[in-house]
Amino acid sequence: MKAAVVVGMLSGATYSLFTLYAMLAPVPYSTWDYTNSALYLTFLIALLGLAVGLIQYKQMFSQLIGAVAVASLLFTSFSLLTYWISTAFFADRLYQLPFFAKDYAYHGYTSPQQYLFTGNNYVELMQLQAFSCVLTFLFRVALAGAVAWVWQQIRNRPESVRKESN
Repeated sequence: MKAAVVVGMLSGATYSLFTLYAMLAPVPYSTWDYTNSALYLTFLIALLGLAVGLIQYKQMFSQLIGAVAVASLLFTSFSLLTYWISTAFFADRLYQLPFFAKDYAYHGYTSPQQYLFTGNNYVELMQLQAFSCVLTFLFRVALAGAVAWVWQQIRNRPESVRKESN
């Protein structure tokens, strides 16, 4: 479980710090998009590595799912907390809203502040963020569980079947 906490906290903190930087600094959208994708994929690979590593050490499948869920929940919590704190308490300092930069501009808002302070936009934004975080959390746990299960099935094949396939 220690590895799950380390993966979740380290990845979550790194991802959140970059998101916060992108909210407060004039980062070009293409740079944000590329870096965001790279950081997320790095976390996903670490999560899958955690799952495979736990299967290699013959952990029970329920323990594996628990560890993956803990790492994923920590990552998600860091991300959601960063987004909530920055938009709730520092909205007047935001340069852009990652994930929604093109959305608020498309709807005619000229700044994140105008978007956040108009009508029910802030509540809707946070609901969308929470919903997205829950969906991606479930996806990550299911993917890691599936990869670990497939790895376990390959590892548990009889030696004669392994030699025939080579």
